[in-house]
Amino acid sequence: CLSGFYWPSRLRCCAEWGWKFDFSLSRLALPCGPRREPIVIRNLAEMTWLEVRELDPASCLVFVPISPLEQHGPHLPIGMDLYGAEYLARKMAELFQSLHPGWEVLLVPGLPIGSNAFDYPGSLFTRQRVVRDLLVDYGACLARHG
Repeated sequence: CLSGFYWPSRLRCCAEWGWKFDFSLSRLALPCGPRREPIVIRNLAEMTWLEVRELDPASCLVFVPISPLEQHGPHLPIGMDLYGAEYLARKMAELFQSLHPGWEVLLVPGLPIGSNAFDYPGSLFTRQRVVRDLLVDYGACLARHG
């Protein structure tokens, strides 16, 4: 159950997945009934190519967390956004699989890339075209292999 998982207040209700949003608490309440199957989130970096080949493309959803490495003041690490993107991808993968137990979910390792960051020491950014091209190439590669 992910009922303790907090979201930004601007998230709207998604009736298709059965979410309820409590705007007074800025909290998402998720269905917490008994699970039929255990949630298994596969990590691409930990799989062999033979295991990847066996995934059913008709019932496999891929999450690719992406976020820049950038400064957040003197009190937070540069990887703060990437950590958040990876956490959100994992929680969304768990939610998706709990609502669609017949599906497999694959997490790709987080990509520390972005554009338009403030130019502080340690902040790494690229042109927007590079970010777009990277995601297009990743998507094409995943689609080509199923």
